[in-house]
Amino acid sequence: MIRMLRRLLALVLCAAFVLCAAPAALAADTGRDQTASFLAAQTLDPTAGTIYGDWLVFALARTGSAVPEGFFSAYLTRVEKLLAEHNGALRGPVTGTLRLCLALEALGQELTDVGGYDLLAVVKDTGRICRTTVIGPAVSLLILNNAGGNPACEQTYLRHLLDTQLEDGGWALSGTVADPDTTAMALQALSFYPKEAEAAISRGVARLSTLQQPGGGYTAWGASTSESISQVLMALCMLGISPDDARFVKNGRTLLDALLSFRLEDGSFRHLAEGGYDVMATHQAMLALESLRRAEEGLPNIYLLTDPAAVDRGFAGLPGRDPAVAVPGRQGEAPAFSDIAGRAEEQAILALAGRGILEGMGGGRFEPEGLLNRAQFCAMAVRALGLPQASSAGFSDVPEGLWYSAPVNAAAAFGAVEGVGGGRFAPLQPITRQQAAVLVARLAKACGLNVRYSADACRNVLSQFGDWQSCAPWAQEALAFCCDRGILDTGEADLCPGEAVTRAEAARMFFALLDEALLLEN
Repeated sequence: MIRMLRRLLALVLCAAFVLCAAPAALAADTGRDQTASFLAAQTLDPTAGTIYGDWLVFALARTGSAVPEGFFSAYLTRVEKLLAEHNGALRGPVTGTLRLCLALEALGQELTDVGGYDLLAVVKDTGRICRTTVIGPAVSLLILNNAGGNPACEQTYLRHLLDTQLEDGGWALSGTVADPDTTAMALQALSFYPKEAEAAISRGVARLSTLQQPGGGYTAWGASTSESISQVLMALCMLGISPDDARFVKNGRTLLDALLSFRLEDGSFRHLAEGGYDVMATHQAMLALESLRRAEEGLPNIYLLTDPAAVDRGFAGLPGRDPAVAVPGRQGEAPAFSDIAGRAEEQAILALAGRGILEGMGGGRFEPEGLLNRAQFCAMAVRALGLPQASSAGFSDVPEGLWYSAPVNAAAAFGAVEGVGGGRFAPLQPITRQQAAVLVARLAKACGLNVRYSADACRNVLSQFGDWQSCAPWAQEALAFCCDRGILDTGEADLCPGEAVTRAEAARMFFALLDEALLLEN
């Protein structure tokens, strides 16, 4: 009953804001729809358990964006796989799990059973969460208000926020100097407890007003960022305060004016006043613009998750998958190989053999250390993705009638492979790790995976290897993708881009590719 009254009060405050304030700022064209469309176009390969992936899902779910079919399904599948890999406990700070919980709630997922794991138990661990920054208790309150609540936990987190409020009325991520982001997030949580936190809310709002800069924005940790403005806008909307309230207009500029100054032509947002598209800045700006829309239309606030996004769990694979990709299903028991027991690639070899993607070498042996040539790797690729047959690709050394003619031609027609120059393919030449990475990256794109890496991103991934500068320029982006996604074995200090690929390595690569693309579910 108490929770229902709190939610009713929150809705009443929001409605009062709309009916009484009728703010001019909300009537303006905020570009929300363009930003939502921009975000929806970035969604073919959703990640899970990362700050960018989880916030993207939350933003898209709360804005009702027209995401590609299967996007939310793919995200939930990846969440379950991630939890299974780590026995239900994500690596890193507990705030990562809290962020994940918010995204799951926005999709209508019960937190007590996420792939068999109870994530709500983490939210209720008050001792652990109160040892974090202010953000932990604040986000926990947002989660609990959408998960049936827990009075004891809520009182603990509420008391923590009230006790950590600074004398000047704000909150700090660390130290004794209030910052706008942390203050805004604390107020977002306290908005669900207007009676118990009335005085704290009043002081916090006053502090946000004094922290606002002459241009209408905010400075935190030495920089003026769009994210600070977004968080404050969300807090005001949740508290029923108009963003063009006189306390938040400086030199004729409102918070919305300040936020839109960070907006780019395509609808994305900068982090700083100078610069290009920033992922987190765009996610948070989208939530701020959606908060404004909800306030204007009298809808539940951005964190009152009464209208979760619909998820179709029947979708297999990733939304951007090429229709031609058709991974073979299981064909019964995998053959037994006498020479793979205990190897790191054993699971991959058996899984692919059970689908007819690879075969042994006779006599019950797989010969994992045997080398693959370019034709054999093509054949494995064609079987792995079920690529359609094609006419001759015109390679002078791939005549019709040989066993490898069909797979090489199919891979070439699909755009997975090219020749070595002079109209030749060199089918019997051993395939190197960097050649294999390029082929697999092309297939990965067809599976819906994001294989784009900037020059800086490539350097960041590859520079951990002592020999990374020996990688061919044409292979660096593919190598970065394969290393970053765990498709290429990176257990050694060197990358060895020119070394030949073994049969076991190839099995690992194709298994990891299909697993990452969610194509091994059937």
